[in-house]
Amino acid sequence: MWTVIRTRLVFWLLAVPLALLLGWYPVGCAPQPAAALVPQPTESSREADLREADAAWQAIYGGMSEDELMRAVVFEPLGE
Repeated sequence: MWTVIRTRLVFWLLAVPLALLLGWYPVGCAPQPAAALVPQPTESSREADLREADAAWQAIYGGMSEDELMRAVVFEPLGE
């Protein structure tokens, strides 16, 4: 019985004041948007990614005819 009383006393003396303090702190519990935490890509890096993706596509599929492209798109295994 005394351990239950002691547990409840510790809860009320420690947890409740801490929760009240965090609740009154201006940014203690305020949600932050995820976009603010992750750096946004710049326009130049986005263009570089597009150029790199286009170069990779051209390296793989650039020399194929339309029939070969259709076979490659339909029959190419997913893991490769």
